[in-house]
Amino acid sequence: MVLPSCHFIYVEKDKKICYVYIFLFFRATDLTHVMFRMGILAVLRSKCTKATIGAMITASHNPVEDNGIKIVDPMGDMLAASWEKYAIELANVSDSKIDSVMMKIIKSEDIDMNVKGSVFLAKDTRPSCVTLATGFLKAVEALSSDFNDFGKYNNNNSLFMLFFII
Repeated sequence: MVLPSCHFIYVEKDKKICYVYIFLFFRATDLTHVMFRMGILAVLRSKCTKATIGAMITASHNPVEDNGIKIVDPMGDMLAASWEKYAIELANVSDSKIDSVMMKIIKSEDIDMNVKGSVFLAKDTRPSCVTLATGFLKAVEALSSDFNDFGKYNNNNSLFMLFFII
């Protein structure tokens, strides 16, 4: 599977990103490429579970120059621990290896790519959220999946919405 060339807009930085307990965060200026890749992860997870996956762009209690993403599994659970390794790998892989990591995930999880992906997205009111959401949604669109962008909410309302709507 080859992603459209738009993923080269979101070039990786020379920094290592970690996914820690449903939350990946870093300086917002270093996350554009990561958000694109987390869009990929959300779609793959959706196709794997055959259900809607939620994503919240926020770094609620961190300085405004930080941001991050929380991935929410169906039923409002945090991202399955077994998928955290995929989040870390996608966040840190070189651009030239994104397709091979995607194929590894697809094969390892026996994902039917004919299943339509579905992703809900919300974001807090940080200035960086719009740019980061654009990167995330470009990946969702590139993988021909449905999405609902709920726009900006405060952190508590966004999490409530994602946990209880999906």
